[in-house]
Amino acid sequence: MKLKYYLFFILNICVALSYYFSSYLPIPKQYLSTTLLWWNLAFGFFLALIFLGREFLFQLKLFSIKWFVLGLSLTTFVAYFGNYLYATYIAKPTINIFANTMTIKTIIFVLPILALGEELLSLNITQSLTKMGLNFWFSSFIVSILFALWHINSFGFVPLQLIATIAPIRLALNYIWYESGKSIPVTWAIHYIFNILAFTVYY
Repeated sequence: MKLKYYLFFILNICVALSYYFSSYLPIPKQYLSTTLLWWNLAFGFFLALIFLGREFLFQLKLFSIKWFVLGLSLTTFVAYFGNYLYATYIAKPTINIFANTMTIKTIIFVLPILALGEELLSLNITQSLTKMGLNFWFSSFIVSILFALWHINSFGFVPLQLIATIAPIRLALNYIWYESGKSIPVTWAIHYIFNILAFTVYY
């Protein structure tokens, strides 16, 4: 049975890596950007449906106002505190390259798809690791590091900054997912609204 979840883990990592290195493919940008918008979401959903089945579908139905409010508050605090510590004791943080190109159209039609794709891949990997026998927090720690490094394309090669500021946000999201009864809509909504705040207020 564990072999199934090893495969689940590997396939999700392959999806994440293919997305990460896609910019190096000799494909016209206008076609590539449309494909990549749906890449993580489509493959993440497909893999979760195959490997988790009804468990995944049940997670899609759950929503908790309580954990949404608590989660958004926690995520915002963790992000602010992490950036404050990094800026105070290490260096001025680099800013996401998309911050200056954000439009209303992007916020409405692009950010929600990207956020859900990132949530599905992150939670797929978390669940594959726990079903392989790892502790939830250790699994979440691994995912938080991977999640942070996935943002190199957005922030530049600043691994220390990403681990100090982005990884804690993933840990917070995983915690909220777990405490909310494993609600994917809750973490997706928090992720999406946090991204809007990050691009329109924090940056």
